[in-house]
Amino acid sequence: MLPEPSTIPEWTQFWSNVSVLTIAGWVIGIAAVLVFLNKTWPWLRRVFRTVDTLTTLADVLPKLITDVAQIRHEVIPNHGGSLRDATDRTETAVAVLSDAVDLHGTQITAIEAGVQHVTRQVAATKTTLAKHSKQLHGLADTTNA
Repeated sequence: MLPEPSTIPEWTQFWSNVSVLTIAGWVIGIAAVLVFLNKTWPWLRRVFRTVDTLTTLADVLPKLITDVAQIRHEVIPNHGGSLRDATDRTETAVAVLSDAVDLHGTQITAIEAGVQHVTRQVAATKTTLAKHSKQLHGLADTTNA
Protein backbone atom coordinates (compact mmCIF):
# COMPACT_ATOMS: atom_id res chain seq x y z
CA MET A 1 0.00 0.00 0.00
CA LEU A 2 1.27 3.48 -0.94
CA PRO A 3 1.63 6.20 1.59
CA GLU A 4 -0.63 9.12 1.27
CA PRO A 5 0.57 11.92 -1.03
CA SER A 6 0.81 14.36 1.84
CA THR A 7 3.45 12.24 3.61
CA ILE A 8 5.66 11.69 0.54
CA PRO A 9 8.44 14.32 0.27
CA GLU A 10 7.92 16.78 -2.53
CA TRP A 11 11.10 15.91 -4.45
CA THR A 12 10.07 12.27 -4.69
CA GLN A 13 6.77 13.28 -6.21
CA PHE A 14 8.74 14.97 -9.02
CA TRP A 15 10.61 11.75 -9.75
CA SER A 16 7.47 9.67 -9.71
CA ASN A 17 6.28 11.48 -12.86
CA VAL A 18 9.63 11.18 -14.73
CA SER A 19 10.15 8.27 -17.08
CA VAL A 20 13.40 6.51 -17.96
CA LEU A 21 13.25 8.05 -21.44
CA THR A 22 13.04 11.53 -19.95
CA ILE A 23 16.11 10.85 -17.78
CA ALA A 24 17.95 9.42 -20.81
CA GLY A 25 17.05 12.58 -22.76
CA TRP A 26 18.40 14.77 -19.97
CA VAL A 27 21.65 12.75 -19.78
CA ILE A 28 22.11 12.91 -23.56
CA GLY A 29 21.34 16.64 -23.56
CA ILE A 30 23.84 17.36 -20.76
CA ALA A 31 26.46 15.22 -22.52
CA ALA A 32 25.86 17.12 -25.76
CA VAL A 33 26.28 20.45 -23.97
CA LEU A 34 29.52 19.24 -22.34
CA VAL A 35 30.90 18.01 -25.70
CA PHE A 36 29.92 21.31 -27.32
CA LEU A 37 31.65 23.31 -24.56
CA ASN A 38 34.73 21.08 -24.76
CA LYS A 39 35.01 21.58 -28.53
CA THR A 40 34.35 25.31 -28.48
CA TRP A 41 36.29 26.15 -25.30
CA PRO A 42 39.48 27.44 -27.08
CA TRP A 43 37.38 29.77 -29.20
CA LEU A 44 35.30 30.87 -26.20
CA ARG A 45 38.47 31.53 -24.21
CA ARG A 46 39.74 33.84 -26.98
CA VAL A 47 36.41 35.63 -27.03
CA PHE A 48 36.53 36.11 -23.24
CA ARG A 49 40.13 37.37 -23.44
CA THR A 50 39.21 39.81 -26.20
CA VAL A 51 36.26 41.12 -24.23
CA ASP A 52 38.44 41.40 -21.11
CA THR A 53 41.11 43.28 -23.05
CA LEU A 54 38.56 45.65 -24.51
CA THR A 55 37.14 46.40 -21.07
CA THR A 56 40.61 47.20 -19.68
CA LEU A 57 41.44 49.29 -22.74
CA ALA A 58 39.26 52.11 -21.45
CA ASP A 59 41.40 52.25 -18.30
CA VAL A 60 44.74 52.07 -20.15
CA LEU A 61 43.97 54.36 -23.08
CA PRO A 62 44.31 57.74 -21.28
CA LYS A 63 47.76 56.81 -19.92
CA LEU A 64 48.79 55.50 -23.31
CA ILE A 65 47.75 58.75 -24.98
CA THR A 66 49.72 60.73 -22.36
CA ASP A 67 52.80 58.55 -22.84
CA VAL A 68 52.67 58.91 -26.63
CA ALA A 69 52.33 62.68 -26.27
CA GLN A 70 55.41 62.78 -24.01
CA ILE A 71 57.40 60.64 -26.44
CA ARG A 72 56.29 62.83 -29.34
CA HIS A 73 57.36 65.91 -27.39
CA GLU A 74 60.83 64.42 -26.97
CA VAL A 75 61.41 63.26 -30.55
CA ILE A 76 60.15 66.34 -32.40
CA PRO A 77 62.31 69.48 -32.37
CA ASN A 78 60.90 72.14 -30.04
CA HIS A 79 63.58 74.85 -29.99
CA GLY A 80 66.06 73.23 -27.61
CA GLY A 81 64.30 71.13 -25.00
CA SER A 82 63.72 67.81 -26.74
CA LEU A 83 65.93 64.78 -27.20
CA ARG A 84 65.80 65.44 -30.91
CA ASP A 85 67.25 68.92 -30.37
CA ALA A 86 69.98 67.45 -28.15
CA THR A 87 70.74 64.86 -30.85
CA ASP A 88 70.92 67.58 -33.50
CA ARG A 89 73.33 69.60 -31.32
CA THR A 90 75.45 66.51 -30.74
CA GLU A 91 75.56 65.74 -34.47
CA THR A 92 76.65 69.31 -35.20
CA ALA A 93 79.36 69.17 -32.54
CA VAL A 94 80.60 65.80 -33.83
CA ALA A 95 80.76 67.21 -37.36
CA VAL A 96 82.84 70.17 -36.12
CA LEU A 97 85.15 67.84 -34.19
CA SER A 98 85.45 65.56 -37.21
CA ASP A 99 86.49 68.52 -39.38
CA ALA A 100 89.04 69.54 -36.73
CA VAL A 101 90.45 66.00 -36.58
CA ASP A 102 90.69 65.91 -40.38
CA LEU A 103 92.53 69.26 -40.36
CA HIS A 104 94.89 68.05 -37.62
CA GLY A 105 95.48 64.85 -39.60
CA THR A 106 96.46 66.94 -42.62
CA GLN A 107 98.74 69.09 -40.45
CA ILE A 108 100.34 66.00 -38.89
CA THR A 109 100.99 64.56 -42.35
CA ALA A 110 102.68 67.84 -43.37
CA ILE A 111 104.76 67.86 -40.17
CA GLU A 112 105.79 64.23 -40.74
CA ALA A 113 106.88 65.11 -44.26
CA GLY A 114 108.90 68.04 -42.87
CA VAL A 115 110.51 65.80 -40.23
CA GLN A 116 111.45 63.26 -42.91
CA HIS A 117 112.99 66.07 -45.02
CA VAL A 118 114.96 67.39 -42.02
CA THR A 119 116.06 63.81 -41.18
CA ARG A 120 117.40 63.38 -44.73
CA GLN A 121 119.18 66.77 -44.52
CA VAL A 122 120.75 65.81 -41.18
CA ALA A 123 121.90 62.48 -42.64
CA ALA A 124 123.36 64.28 -45.68
CA THR A 125 125.06 66.82 -43.40
CA LYS A 126 126.57 63.99 -41.31
CA THR A 127 127.91 62.35 -44.47
CA THR A 128 129.40 65.64 -45.65
CA LEU A 129 130.93 66.27 -42.22
CA ALA A 130 132.40 62.77 -42.18
CA LYS A 131 134.00 63.38 -45.62
CA HIS A 132 135.40 66.72 -44.55
CA SER A 133 136.63 65.23 -41.29
CA LYS A 134 138.52 62.52 -43.20
CA GLN A 135 139.96 65.12 -45.54
CA LEU A 136 141.08 67.25 -42.61
CA HIS A 137 142.64 64.24 -40.85
CA GLY A 138 144.31 63.32 -44.11
CA LEU A 139 145.76 66.84 -44.50
CA ALA A 140 146.85 66.89 -40.87
CA ASP A 141 148.64 63.57 -41.31
CA THR A 142 150.49 64.76 -44.43
CA THR A 143 151.58 68.02 -42.79
CA ASN A 144 152.81 66.27 -39.67
CA ALA A 145 154.74 63.66 -41.54
